[in-house]
Amino acid sequence: MNLTGVQSNINGIGARVSLIGPWGVQIRDVKAGESYGIQNTLTQHFGTGAVTSIDQVSVTWPSGEVDNFYNVAVDQTLTIEEGSGVSSLNELAARGYDVTLFPNPVSDVLTVDIETNKVVDGLLMQVFDVSGKKIEESIINQSLSTFDFSAYAQGVYRLSLTSEEGIIFSEEFVKD
Repeated sequence: MNLTGVQSNINGIGARVSLIGPWGVQIRDVKAGESYGIQNTLTQHFGTGAVTSIDQVSVTWPSGEVDNFYNVAVDQTLTIEEGSGVSSLNELAARGYDVTLFPNPVSDVLTVDIETNKVVDGLLMQVFDVSGKKIEESIINQSLSTFDFSAYAQGVYRLSLTSEEGIIFSEEFVKD
C-alpha cells in the first residue's frame, strides 16, 4: 500500500494504516527511518492469509483526517490519496452534542453517551454493516443509551445519529 498526502506530506510519513478483518487488527505506521543511517520503505505490506477481502482499511493521516475503505480485495497494491475514503462525521459537536461510543470494540452491549446541555429527544440511531445494509434502527430520547449487539456477527459496523434538524453523527465500531 502506498500513500499520497494532500494536506499531509506527499509521502504520508506519520500516517497510521489499519486493516480490520477476521484476524483482528493489523497496524503499520509510515516511517521515513528508525535509526541513524536507516531508511524504511514507504510501501506498507500486510499479510491476510486465506481471506478474499479485507473488512476495512483505515488510514489516519498526520493532518488528523481519517479515510476508510470497506470490502477491499486482497493481493493488490493500493495507492490511497488523502481525502479519497469515507470519513467519520461529527456535525452534532458543532451543535453542542458530545457523543461517545463505548466500549469499542464491543462484545455485547454498546453504550451511546451524549453529553449536552440540551434535551436529547428524538435522535434517530441507525446501525449499518460494512456493506451499507441497515441492521438496526431506533429513537434515542435520553443522553445515555445502551444497545445489545450480542446477536450480531464479528466485524465492523457504523452507527449514525440524526437530529430533527438533520445533523448527523457517524462513527465506526468493531464487534468482537
